[in-house]
Amino acid sequence: MSVNLTRFSDYRSVIATVILFTLVNTHYFWEGKLGFFSLPIMLILVIIFIALIAKCLSHLLNAYKERFKNKDRLYTIVLMGILLTLIAIKPNGLISLNTLYGEDVLIAGNKREANCTTTLQLKSKGHFRYRDVCFGISDFTGTYVLRNDSLFFFNISPPFFHDDSFYKFAILEPFPTPRRVEILMLFKSKNDEHGYPLKVFKNELIK
Repeated sequence: MSVNLTRFSDYRSVIATVILFTLVNTHYFWEGKLGFFSLPIMLILVIIFIALIAKCLSHLLNAYKERFKNKDRLYTIVLMGILLTLIAIKPNGLISLNTLYGEDVLIAGNKREANCTTTLQLKSKGHFRYRDVCFGISDFTGTYVLRNDSLFFFNISPPFFHDDSFYKFAILEPFPTPRRVEILMLFKSKNDEHGYPLKVFKNELIK
């Protein structure tokens, strides 16, 4: 079924709005793969969003001057208005990551210098996301399997422009403090003697 773009008085703005709406609602698939480029691209999308709102308001003003007799302009206003309103109300998209992959059953992370953060989310449907935010957003995604008290990671999808290999497995270890903080130790191989510690904030997976 084809769409007749000639019915819109400003089809370029309509196309730009549809593309922006699509990008916003699929951001969890691409934003974490761009690394350093993710933040500049998000800034560009915000600028485009503001420009399209201004364009839609301009069409609304012109429609008022025309006494709303130009149907092509009205089609443009309605479609742009609906999509831009949805973006404003749901800036993280209409479908959440929890809808696709299930609720978080384990969350662990840490905070480093320069407000850089690392967060590992394990989802109830067997997927995980390892997000590193430091002058950009880098996501490793994949699946996990729980065997006894150990986690094993499979089907790793790394960010673009990223050469580092991901961790092979993780072990939950109690940290000797009065509050008994749990630490999830990530290892890249069986020969990894140090591991990478993440503080556990939520654990409904490993008891």
